[in-house]
Amino acid sequence: MDYIQTLHAQGQKAHTHFGWLLYLGLFNIVLGFLALAFVNLATILTMLYLGWLFILTGVATIVFAYRLQPLGGHWSQTILGILAIVCGVVMLINPANDAMIVTLLAGVFIFTSGVVSIIASLSSQFPHRLTIAFSGLLYLICAYIIYVQWPFSGTWVLGTFIGVYLIIHGFTQVQIGVTGKRLFYRQK
Repeated sequence: MDYIQTLHAQGQKAHTHFGWLLYLGLFNIVLGFLALAFVNLATILTMLYLGWLFILTGVATIVFAYRLQPLGGHWSQTILGILAIVCGVVMLINPANDAMIVTLLAGVFIFTSGVVSIIASLSSQFPHRLTIAFSGLLYLICAYIIYVQWPFSGTWVLGTFIGVYLIIHGFTQVQIGVTGKRLFYRQK
């Protein structure tokens, strides 16, 4: 909420920023529902986005390595940059197959997060430990769904994750925009 207070301190200029945040949130909500309606397409678009992100990161890393050349130690950065570019190109060549691999890795991450959450909630006393245990159980259920349906789950999981993320993030932005406008008018 720090940036709301920062915008609020700017006075009249903040009014337009909160409006843009509200519209951006609504746009993200619409995109999220479109992603959920077309999860296969959203999965492919996510992989293409990641592919280009890897390529751009690789290029930036190579440029950084070139600038490090007078100082030495630039070879490791150059190799990492080339590797990132190669990974990005591979993702662009066959995004559907790569989505299956990324989905499997996401399943491993979700499963591990669930196990760690449950162990943490059982091994020590802290507030909200039942909530942590419950979220760990939900993680395990999600990982189970991914594994049981894999490799088919590779066609819909990433698109579903992106859709849900966009909807939740959009609602958060709308809420912040509305709250910011209310705070602005309240002080007027």
